[in-house]
Amino acid sequence: MLDGDIAIWGIIIAQAVLCGALSSWLATQKGCDGSNWFWVGFLLSVLGVIVAAGMPKKEAPTIDRSSRADEDGQRLQELIGELERSSTNDVANVEACAPLPASSNEQPRTHLVTALIIVILLVALVAGGMAIIASKL
Repeated sequence: MLDGDIAIWGIIIAQAVLCGALSSWLATQKGCDGSNWFWVGFLLSVLGVIVAAGMPKKEAPTIDRSSRADEDGQRLQELIGELERSSTNDVANVEACAPLPASSNEQPRTHLVTALIIVILLVALVAGGMAIIASKL
């Protein structure tokens, strides 16, 4: 009986760690802190993974240049204009090295499919663990 209990607890802990790791990975992909989401997945199991998968992706805050009408903002724009006029080649090189702006379809659908497959496997693992527990009763 003791060996069966150890196996059951091993399955439960392995499933909790797997859900925590998956929740952490999903949250990190969406721009959130993965360490907090590990505990959400660990404690809430498959529900934590579903919540992390359904969370919207955080976007970087944008700067509205029209609201920067103060003196410092105007001076900065003047300096940028002088820089563009004085060295157009340098500015072109800097723009060529700049990262592309993020598009709305940046994350491919394969991540969603992978997450769904993992959730299905986790549900199967939980169902198997429950079947083992039920057979011991």
